[in-house]
Amino acid sequence: MIKNLLKFSAIVGAYLCSCTISSAQVEEVDYAVAVANNDIILASDLKKNIQRFKLQNNGISLPTDDIIAKNVLEHMIVESLVQQLAQSNGIVLSDSEIDSYIERYAGGPEHVQDLFAQLRRTGMSDDEIRTSIKNEIISNEIKRAQINSRVNISEQEVEQLAKVLQVQNAGRMGFHLATITVRLSPNATPAQDDTASRKIRAALAEINKGATFADVARRYSESPNALQGGDMGVLPAEELPQILAENIAYATDGDVIGPIKTEFGYMLVKLYQKEQLKPEPVEQVKVRHILLKTNIIFDDAKAQAKLNDFYNDILSGRVKFADIASKYSEDYVSAANGGLMDWINPEAFDANFKNEIQKLKTGEMSKPFKSSFGWHIALLEGRKVDTDSIEAYKVKAREIISRRNFRDESEHWEQELRDSSYVKIYGLK
Repeated sequence: MIKNLLKFSAIVGAYLCSCTISSAQVEEVDYAVAVANNDIILASDLKKNIQRFKLQNNGISLPTDDIIAKNVLEHMIVESLVQQLAQSNGIVLSDSEIDSYIERYAGGPEHVQDLFAQLRRTGMSDDEIRTSIKNEIISNEIKRAQINSRVNISEQEVEQLAKVLQVQNAGRMGFHLATITVRLSPNATPAQDDTASRKIRAALAEINKGATFADVARRYSESPNALQGGDMGVLPAEELPQILAENIAYATDGDVIGPIKTEFGYMLVKLYQKEQLKPEPVEQVKVRHILLKTNIIFDDAKAQAKLNDFYNDILSGRVKFADIASKYSEDYVSAANGGLMDWINPEAFDANFKNEIQKLKTGEMSKPFKSSFGWHIALLEGRKVDTDSIEAYKVKAREIISRRNFRDESEHWEQELRDSSYVKIYGLK
């Protein structure tokens, strides 16, 4: 439970909420520090988030206030743009859906107050905590939808990795890494390239003189995790981006590698530690579902009511789940098989779909619920943990490739979103 609390606290801290002028309490001395498309970011909100960041990182060496303000404001701008995109795509969450996520992250309803108590210590009110949670969930949903549409995973790639995992499972290695990135546009001029090169070498010179990698990252890095000291956490070897895998292949604990030229610019990499990873079991579920999509005419209320009718008819025994799915479900691939999605890792599901499936016992049917794809009812036909079969490793391989692609594309996608949006920065006075 404590692990979940710490993880969730980090998530809330990393994605600071951006408030519109309509929802902020505007004081006479307040003013705009930035405009992001249709959103105005206020000085009061920026100062509040800066203070929260300092509270969350009390006791560690921090960069100067102007660097903190720049990085926090950049987080707020990107998060505002993501939230606006989600709103334009109709992604919303009900109070009950937010409550469900909170309970899951807290480790159960009995631990929710512990979670809130911990987050209050960062200076957040209960309303602000809920808003941050909601924004984080919505942000993940829109990113998942946008990024997954850009990534194709071939069955050949999955099968190749699955065989490697099966052979190496007992000896899998993890790498605790941190990075410093100086951004550079693919269309950069020689002068811009030279400026970026000088900056990354200045960062390396400070590290060589004895400055800690984390402190230098907070002052120099232009990545979203700069204020976290560039820390990437522990990554399994198979999840490493190709360029990192190649450059740390012969590194030892404590080494700093680089500068490395990447598609994003220049990078320094710190290898904190190599460690052997324990084999991980793979959970799989066998699920049937019925999907109804909404539109201007067939709205949420109508979709939910229709599924309630299906739910009651199935529960009464008048009809079979598979027959209703075959006739009415708008997931046409699974509908052809009575709504069946045969043995799949829950991580592959939409976050809300996964959450609902986790609540079910074998043979149990869910009540209607909403995901980013539409409205569903689901029937859990089986749940198993598999560690040895090639099919289990294929599930794990697909999950690893998806996570690696998501991480690689996420920063790229956020930068593209920012570059294509109207952003005007005024800064703190």
